[in-house]
Amino acid sequence: MLENPHTNLMKTGSKSFLLKGVFYMKKSFIRKTAAGAMSIALLSSSFISADAAALLGDVNQDSAVGIADIVSLQKYIINQGTLSSDGKSNADINSDNRVNIFDLSLLKNMVSNPFADTIKIHLSDNEITVENDSNNVVSVNNKIVTISASGKYIVDGTINDGQILVNIPDITADAAAAEITLNNVSMTNSSMPCIYSQSADKLKITAIGTNDLTDTATAARTDSPACIYSLTDTTITKNSGGTLNITSSFNRGIDCNEDLNLNGGTININTDVDTLSDCDAIKARETVSIDGADIVIDSSADGIKSSKRNVEVLSGNIKVKAGNDAIQAATSINISGGTVVAGGDRGLKLDDGGTLNITGGSVIATATDYQITDTAQSLANVDMSGSTQNIMLLDFLSQQSKNQAVTLTQNGKTAFEMTANKKFNYALISSSAIASDSTYNLYVGDAQQGHPNGQSADFKVSSGSTEFTDVAALIGSVITIPDDNTATSIVYNGNSVSALNASGSTISSPSNVTISGNSVTIKEPSVMSVSGSSNNAQIIVDCDKTTYPTGVVELDLVGAELSNSSAAPIYVKQIGDEVQIVAKNGTVNTISDGTSHSDTNTDGETIPAAIYAEDDLKIKGQGTLNVNGNTEDGIATKNDLKIYNGTVNVTAKDDGLRGGDSVTIGNDTATDFSGLNLTVNAESGDGVKANDMDTSSGKGFITINGGTINVTANSDGFHASQNLNVNNGDITIKTTGSSSSTSDASAKGLKAGRTDDTTGTSVTGVITINGGHIDADTKDDCVHASGNIYLYGGTLELNSGDDAVHSDADLTIGKGNNTFDDLTVIAEACYEGMEAINITQNSGSVIVNSTDDGYNAAGGADGSGNMGPGNWGGGNWGGGSSGGNYSITINGGFALVNATDGDHDGFDSNGTLTIAGGFAISNGTDAFDSDGTQSYTGGVYVKEEGSGGGWGGPGGGMGGPMGGSSSMIQSVSASVSASAGTRITICDGSGNIIVSFIADKNVSNIIAGCTAYTGATVYTGGELSGATYFQTVDQTQLAAYGGKLTGGTAASSGSSTTNPWR
Repeated sequence: MLENPHTNLMKTGSKSFLLKGVFYMKKSFIRKTAAGAMSIALLSSSFISADAAALLGDVNQDSAVGIADIVSLQKYIINQGTLSSDGKSNADINSDNRVNIFDLSLLKNMVSNPFADTIKIHLSDNEITVENDSNNVVSVNNKIVTISASGKYIVDGTINDGQILVNIPDITADAAAAEITLNNVSMTNSSMPCIYSQSADKLKITAIGTNDLTDTATAARTDSPACIYSLTDTTITKNSGGTLNITSSFNRGIDCNEDLNLNGGTININTDVDTLSDCDAIKARETVSIDGADIVIDSSADGIKSSKRNVEVLSGNIKVKAGNDAIQAATSINISGGTVVAGGDRGLKLDDGGTLNITGGSVIATATDYQITDTAQSLANVDMSGSTQNIMLLDFLSQQSKNQAVTLTQNGKTAFEMTANKKFNYALISSSAIASDSTYNLYVGDAQQGHPNGQSADFKVSSGSTEFTDVAALIGSVITIPDDNTATSIVYNGNSVSALNASGSTISSPSNVTISGNSVTIKEPSVMSVSGSSNNAQIIVDCDKTTYPTGVVELDLVGAELSNSSAAPIYVKQIGDEVQIVAKNGTVNTISDGTSHSDTNTDGETIPAAIYAEDDLKIKGQGTLNVNGNTEDGIATKNDLKIYNGTVNVTAKDDGLRGGDSVTIGNDTATDFSGLNLTVNAESGDGVKANDMDTSSGKGFITINGGTINVTANSDGFHASQNLNVNNGDITIKTTGSSSSTSDASAKGLKAGRTDDTTGTSVTGVITINGGHIDADTKDDCVHASGNIYLYGGTLELNSGDDAVHSDADLTIGKGNNTFDDLTVIAEACYEGMEAINITQNSGSVIVNSTDDGYNAAGGADGSGNMGPGNWGGGNWGGGSSGGNYSITINGGFALVNATDGDHDGFDSNGTLTIAGGFAISNGTDAFDSDGTQSYTGGVYVKEEGSGGGWGGPGGGMGGPMGGSSSMIQSVSASVSASAGTRITICDGSGNIIVSFIADKNVSNIIAGCTAYTGATVYTGGELSGATYFQTVDQTQLAAYGGKLTGGTAASSGSSTTNPWR
């Protein structure tokens, strides 16, 4: 399984040690074929030297690893070259005793990723050695290796009664993961865990090669009772390409006191060693999440258990055979993908009141006691209403033997088949192929079943869960399941295509697909593997919605390279539920169309994308999917489009991703988004777009839940017709088009709201940002909505050709509580910073560098409110003019504005301006300006007067202290002589820092006010100690509060009042 770069292997005889930079994969067999030749990317000319016979990757035996070795291995794979025996040995990079394209992929990454200073730990009964530990963070005491700092560690070797102990003394100061890669480790321990994470922010384990951990204790321990025992969040990473074997009789295989994520590799756990064995295989106090791992468990007690929360299966293959419960959770079991085989006293076990949510995947859970709960009667206390995939509950009259297939057929065709791994009296089965209001025949082994008491052969499934009682062999018949004529694989080879069944046999007339030339039409819900290459391929999904109202088709892409010069290579014509395109682990898949299309959809419209769906489409997997939309769009749907995981690269002439109803990036039930990498390049259109303008549909939204996302677009980066929600993710946006207000062109970063070009109808868009990191460099506004904008969390770094954030309605910054670290907004460059009709800041830290107003409360839609300096009219601080229905209100948080000298205001309201809390600092010529009432009830304000002018500029300015219903006393008016870049600090009468910041330009006078302190002195220069920074993203504006000032020059005081801090 091709994963992320971590280490390179160097062979020495029969041993291995590690170098950085290799992608590892699961061991799988791939036949070498000339037709499967891969083009060579010249990744790097760097190389690593060593002895020729000992250097992994040195294919051509020239004592170096470089481009020449890639060429030699490429030629060998396509039968155009030969290798010596040593060359073959060094070419077997993943040590699976085969040389194939997987090794070629690994070699390319070795060449592009040379050595790093990862700490290496070599285990041995004689001596434990450590390399590259320049900071002495690894200590060895007898056979215990203690890791005391976060970082990357690679462990190999064999040891008896050894332990790896992770004990980071201060996880607040060192709040990063300890990442341990196990490379062919063999370790036993009779008295302690083999791996013990005692203190760390997170523990990440990556398995490479075959790793054996054995707990040889003869009794259960009361403390640290597991072979791998962790008090911290623990992840078996997606980088794991090897195997982790855990064996124990009396202590758990893995025990985690926090969340446990099993995301990669093969994990085999045996806690049923002999008749005395009695321990769980996997237990976590919090959530157990499985997303990509292949897990096989043979447990004497429970298999997988969460004692306080839930068990989640997102993807992977799980097989559990347990003496007690196979999978147990306190609150919920959520299965959204993967394959689950679970057998025990109960296959799936929930407490009363628990919820079972099966929304995807294939499941068979068998039991000898009861279904899901402790008694037959308490099944009613389990909530299964959240399961969108149908469930069949089968209660048998007599016990069924283990290792028998449970099969559903319909009209002689197999709809479902999975094998039970233990004897059973109860079975729960679920699959996307099990449709509502459909009737099936049921087989256990070769025996057809009936109900009740074997009387009726018809098993009719209702929507949701359907229970069948008194299931027994059908009276008077034992029927053999007919031969399978169902295609499970589509294999392209140039101008030909073949259909294969599950046994790998070619089918001339498959029952579930039709083949015409190189066009394959899938007619029934299926899981279909797609491989090979063709330049005139097309896969059409056309499953009748009446016959299959909940139908799902999964297209598993396994190294597929499909193109078509005049049609969409993948076209979903109709599907009851959704089509899932899965880029399988370790594979690279490419879908490309030509420069024009002749194909049309059901409405007679030309299909505009390389991948096009008239119904819901989901993209996922752990491999790579490259999409080239050479006509218009890359991926487009009429309905919902979901990008859940995998590496997805989309290049398009027009829009990159377009969902007719909605676009969701990142599974909203997932917690780990490290496996999602999305790159979009839209040459003339939007990067990501959701079109629906029907306000009653609940659609028209874009939701970003996580992942690493890079969007480059000529027009908008993200454009939602109605709502745009950012919950998490590392998002980079670049727009390059026109931002002219007289043009229809739009080159915004995040945009919500739409006007139909034909009808002129408009819908209001709302943007909510709850988290994540957004780095936007846009020709037009970075964040723009025709409705409200809510900035509630995350970090925004904005560089705009126009406004950093613009709302045609209300802008809310922060949720409240006057905190500073819940939200960080850095407007690095912009015309105006925060612009809306009403601006309210409750918390967070905002820094604005603007050529016009920093905060501007003014009316107008896109284009208006951007009329250039001086066009908003004026007002006076001391005045009381009513102004319009506009407002700026600072209730909390931190706001600092650096406005260009001239008629540009730090905080400018065409209505009222209120400071009720927090910090408001204006670093510019004009500080605060409003056409209506100014009100001060709390907080701190600071305004700087530069040498270039006073406070009362054109359009109204700060002619004196803030007036209004509660006048702000001008408590400090200090003359200073400070150049740009000088730290300015205001301290109270006890020398405590009230606020400290960096002057953006030359300063001659400081005016400030606050109600919460006594006495004040202004200082220039000096060093801070014990202070808390409002934010640290922008290192040029390290404003702070609290602590003390060392050094500094006190400024001469100007006017003040008897009670200066009112």
